[in-house]
Amino acid sequence: MPTPIPYDEEIADQVCDAIATSKRGLEQIIRDLDLAISPSLIYKWLQQNEAFRERYTRAKEDQLQILEDEMLTIADTTEVGEIITDKGDKVEVKRGDMLEHRKLKIETRKWLMGKLKPKKYGDKIQQEHSGEVGIKTVIVTPDAKKPKPKPEIKPDFAKE
Repeated sequence: MPTPIPYDEEIADQVCDAIATSKRGLEQIIRDLDLAISPSLIYKWLQQNEAFRERYTRAKEDQLQILEDEMLTIADTTEVGEIITDKGDKVEVKRGDMLEHRKLKIETRKWLMGKLKPKKYGDKIQQEHSGEVGIKTVIVTPDAKKPKPKPEIKPDFAKE
């Protein structure tokens, strides 16, 4: 069983800085920084260290801004690609804007942003009420008759 790695402030700083300044996921960041740790170690540190958890959360919020900015670039930039269709006796190649691919990229980012920060990026839910509301006025006086209690009826099998 490998020896657990204790919390390391330097590694935590590197990871948080990379998250806050890129769109990459944690696993890719760890690979790019050539760290000898796994994402599960970072998740353990998040559970155990409140200061790191707060820094990590701020870094993820910064990353959401990067994703938001990137969505505009994706929407405004044409991606030319090829669609190749094999029709048995011939191959058909169409070149053009990869619109569906761009839509998928944007929708994925929107979904992720909505899950990570729903108050800012989530779908707005609007509730409407229809119908009427009525108010009934009841005046109770001290001399009002109280209803008589109903006699208790016991089934036959309850007799002893």
